[in-house]
Amino acid sequence: LAKVRRGMRLDKEEGRYITFSLLCLRDVDASGLDLSEQHFYDSRLEQCRFIGSDVSYASFDGTVAVDCDFSSANFYKAEMHEADLRGCSFDKAKLRRTWIADCELEGASFRAADLIAASFTRCDLRNAVFDGARVRYSSFENCLLEGASWIAARPPSAVPQRAGGPSDPPRKQGERVALTPNAVADLLAGHRLWQDTVGRQGQFAEFIGIEIHDMDASGLDLAATSIHDARLTDCRFVDSIMDEADFRSAAAPGCDFSGADLRNAHLVHTDFRGCRYDRARLDCAYLNRSNLIGASFTDAVLAPYFRCDGSDLRDTAWRGADLQGARFLRTDLRGVSFAGADLRRVRFEMCDLRNADLSGARCDGASFPESKTLGINWSGDGRLS
Repeated sequence: LAKVRRGMRLDKEEGRYITFSLLCLRDVDASGLDLSEQHFYDSRLEQCRFIGSDVSYASFDGTVAVDCDFSSANFYKAEMHEADLRGCSFDKAKLRRTWIADCELEGASFRAADLIAASFTRCDLRNAVFDGARVRYSSFENCLLEGASWIAARPPSAVPQRAGGPSDPPRKQGERVALTPNAVADLLAGHRLWQDTVGRQGQFAEFIGIEIHDMDASGLDLAATSIHDARLTDCRFVDSIMDEADFRSAAAPGCDFSGADLRNAHLVHTDFRGCRYDRARLDCAYLNRSNLIGASFTDAVLAPYFRCDGSDLRDTAWRGADLQGARFLRTDLRGVSFAGADLRRVRFEMCDLRNADLSGARCDGASFPESKTLGINWSGDGRLS
């Protein structure tokens, strides 16, 4: 194992891959290792620990794992086929978009696991524990689920409930439920309890169709939460985890998302005027037909993939932001400050950049087809290609 730890980086840089196929490993601690894209074909793992390891894109085909601990491991887009993983722990693991088919998972634990868009097909999940797990967009096709526990999680057939509970009368379109300060405090307290107890107690917070003022949700794990059709004013989500969050038709003027993880977030038809996204992660986020006039993105990271279509970004500040490879289409960018930003390979198509400030920006490979560029400040490294 020590040899693997020392040689892992060198082998990957040289294009060779360490393989864990056809091995029998017992009482091995591989916690924290980068095992992405590795193969575990027909291996037998007994009482091994992969706590916090990166096994994204890995293949577990025919693997037998006895009493193994995969808690907090990253299984993003990993594949498990005909594997025997009964009784294993996947607590707090990230299994987003993982493909799991014909596997034995009886008694396995997925407490507070991220199962968003995971696919389970013909799996034995009897007596498995999904307490506090996030299962939005996941599928359980032809699986055995008798005795499975879903405390503070949604079982596969559950119908999502809006804020306020199932007994509330249906709301008219556009109508929001205003939460009192006490109700907001209870909502956050329940979420913190859910987070601290790994999903055993409390309730994962969602903000569908509600109206909240002056809420501090800083530092919370709100990945994949739904803020659909909500109105939040002067709220704080500083350093919160909000990747895959759904902000469709939400209004959040003046809110602070500084340092937040908003990767893969959906911001469609939103009103986020004057918000702060300083130091935030927005790579792979999708911004469409939204109003962010006067918002601040200082030192934000949007590379390597960000798309903005038909939005109003007038007078926004992107000083020092990393926008490499981003694409802006039909976007109003008048008076924007890209001073010192990294705009390499950014494409501004049919955008209005009049009077924008690109002083000191890195613009190698940037393009501006059919865009209005009158009055742009090109001083420093900025140049039109």
